[in-house]
Amino acid sequence: MQLDPLLLALLKKIPDPEKGWPAAQRVRWFKIFAMNVSQIYDGDDEPVEMKIEQDKAAN
Repeated sequence: MQLDPLLLALLKKIPDPEKGWPAAQRVRWFKIFAMNVSQIYDGDDEPVEMKIEQDKAAN
């Protein structure tokens, strides 16, 4: 599979499961990843916007 180097770099930032990954940091990572996917694949004319947030009630 060929992925953009930026996406590969972001995927490498995911910590090992043993280290844990706080929900707020995961939400931030997903937002950054989604923005970069849109930048790479959507072009300037049709950017896709997504809403990614932590459900406070679930904690």
